[in-house]
Amino acid sequence: LLTNGNLLILSAFVSKDLVGKYAVMLQVSTLTSAAALGLILAVAYPPLRLAWDNGRRELVQMSLTTLQAACVAIASATVFVCYVGDHFLLKLVVPASYVDSAVLAPLIMATAFATMGGMASWQHQLEFKAGRVARRTVGAAVVGVALTIVLTSFLHERGAAIGAVVGFMIYLVVMHRGTRLPVGTIALAVVAMILSSNALIFRGTSSDFVAYPALAITAATSLLTFRGYRVSTRNKGTEI
Repeated sequence: LLTNGNLLILSAFVSKDLVGKYAVMLQVSTLTSAAALGLILAVAYPPLRLAWDNGRRELVQMSLTTLQAACVAIASATVFVCYVGDHFLLKLVVPASYVDSAVLAPLIMATAFATMGGMASWQHQLEFKAGRVARRTVGAAVVGVALTIVLTSFLHERGAAIGAVVGFMIYLVVMHRGTRLPVGTIALAVVAMILSSNALIFRGTSSDFVAYPALAITAATSLLTFRGYRVSTRNKGTEI
């Protein structure tokens, strides 16, 4: 709703050409970062479910924290690859006229917030509190759509991108509540979002102005992910 829905919202305020251009950037984020993060979601849940059922709840929380850091690393790495060298690699597969620096990075970071929120919701589901997950999901979606409508009416495609990333950030925050997961991963994701959104603020600057801060975030979060993985496997003798 917060991703594909904003295409419908955007179509009410801009021309079909701009909607098409935005749709291309949305598909880039879906086929890169979102695809990789979706694979993590599919693979990670079953062993965590088993560990939870076996009473290893500390391991589950440690693993969720590590996986959330990995989400930031993957999204930031995707931003770097898409932006480095004046979008050199991206332009190999997407016509230059369709590349929009201002909206792509927020859409990519939105995939990280969405996946991290989904992971946080796992703990509620593991505690058999599916109703809580449903209520919070609907609430976050309603707020996100309303925010997107307001922002898109003023900022058009940039507003739609901001609405998507902020909407999923709200989703992450509300899902995090009551999980006892550390808030540091949320702070890290917000920093990554801010650094990756330079193109929204400084339009017309080199794409490397976005790429290299994203690379720094990728390096930092990759180290955190690797460290968390090592601690988990060493202390518990179980792979994430």
